[in-house]
Amino acid sequence: MNTEQRLFISFENKVTDLVITSMELLNNLNKMNGELSEEELYNLTLNVGNVGEEFATRSKILTQIKVPEKLPDDVQSSLEVVKRDLSIGFTELEESMLCFAKYLAGRDSISYNEYIQKRILVFVI
Repeated sequence: MNTEQRLFISFENKVTDLVITSMELLNNLNKMNGELSEEELYNLTLNVGNVGEEFATRSKILTQIKVPEKLPDDVQSSLEVVKRDLSIGFTELEESMLCFAKYLAGRDSISYNEYIQKRILVFVI
């Protein structure tokens, strides 16, 4: 394996770890559906806030991951686009969690619809 391949794989592993752990956060929230007691609803609201903060943190971490300069220009450009798109996705997920928390707090259907739209947008990007 040459240097370029090692650099690419190292970059890929860092980004993949961020994405996988982010999806685990969403999966954990998805498991908390159905009929909830008031206490479970309160805990879910707290978790949603924490998950939103985690997405913001992951977006910041992603911006700090440097695309290796020793890669060819076209590969560097492609990886910068990937970073940008993932960062936008993390930001949208953070915003969707804020909408979901508003929904949980007040059972506002508009906030729930915003949550769904933002979450769908993430997977379209």
